[in-house]
Amino acid sequence: MYQTEDFLVTSGVARFQIDGKVIMAEQGDKVHIPVGAFHKYENASGVGDDLIISIRTDPADFAREESFFRNFSGYMEDCRKVNQQPSPFQLFRLVYEIQAPLVFPGMGKTSTLVSRQVCWLFMFVAGVVIGEWLLGYKGTYPEYYQSGEEKDKPM
Repeated sequence: MYQTEDFLVTSGVARFQIDGKVIMAEQGDKVHIPVGAFHKYENASGVGDDLIISIRTDPADFAREESFFRNFSGYMEDCRKVNQQPSPFQLFRLVYEIQAPLVFPGMGKTSTLVSRQVCWLFMFVAGVVIGEWLLGYKGTYPEYYQSGEEKDKPM
């Protein structure tokens, strides 16, 4: 939401949706996401084929991005190991932590201002009120990610 994002498809086929417009991208294609654009992408390759992409953000906020992806991937891997479905409230809390609202189907048909407010309200209620305050989930976990300063502190 606060940065541009550039995607490079290095393998497979990706289906991007940017502010309601669908763009298909294959190996070697670049896709640019402007600041403030609601977007999502998914693997549109054949069954069993991987999608591999490179992402560059500007301005680059590596710590925030790394924190999110390490927490998200670590949590998903832990759920997989114990054969448990991930909690949507934990996922909402992780996404809320990096201030990146989810876009819901059909939201592209309403005004951008209304869409953003509805998404932010939902993310706050689901991620913070229910996820954190009621269920005790966190936005980041030290077993998945520690910033440089936190890594040096004794546990």
